[in-house]
Parts: sequence; structure tokens; C-alpha cells
Amino acid sequence: MRLPASQVYDILMSDPEFTSLVNPDHIFTIEVPESKRQPEHAPLVRIVEISDYSSGFANNRSVKVSLTVQVDLWTDDLNLLEAAEAAQIAALENANWIKERAFPVAKDPDITPLYMRSIRYSTDQFIKVK
Repeated sequence: MRLPASQVYDILMSDPEFTSLVNPDHIFTIEVPESKRQPEHAPLVRIVEISDYSSGFANNRSVKVSLTVQVDLWTDDLNLLEAAEAAQIAALENANWIKERAFPVAKDPDITPLYMRSIRYSTDQFIKVK
């Protein structure tokens, strides 16, 4: 099974609507490189894993895992943020990643003057038992 952040990365990278709003070269997993943490590179996306735990068992073996990731989006344009968020939600929900919660839009003190929005998504995946 691929890492949860890699799964979500692949989904977003293959979604034409999302990548028409966010340059694929500015979509990252784990961290945004220091060289890209500048307003002129916005919008920026970071995908990080929040949790990965066994949630179903059979014969003392894990058969299901519950995964949660967080997708952070930075931009200086609130209209773009809304459009990218809608595309992101649609792409991930089509792949069975459900929006769990969203955090309020806020200014990021590390990448000023950009707005930042974080959304968490969860999914359950079954493990093939041999």
C-alpha cells in the first residue's frame, strides 16, 4: 500500500481541474521546499499524513486501515482558494477520501502575505489478506 500522502498527491496531480488552478510544480508532500516559500510561487499545496491505524481485524490480523491526511493550500487570492478547494474536495471525494474537517482561513506568518487553508480527509482501505 502506498503512503497516504502519496495516494492523495497522485489523485490531485491527475485531476485536470485542480492542476489548472494549481501549478503541479507547486504541489508537495511532507514539506514545501524553502526556495518555494515565497508569495510569487503561490498557490502552493502541501500534503501530509495525519494518521494511519488498523481499524478492522480478522483472525488476529489487520484487514482494514483508516487513513487521514491534511492538505494545506496557500494563496493570495481568496477566489482562487475557493475554486481550488472545490476542485480538491471533488477530486478526493471521487476517490473515496471524505472531507473530515476544515480549519479557518488565516494569514500564515511564515509565508506572508499569503492566506492558508487546511482541510483533513479520511478514508478506509482494506488490506488483502494472503
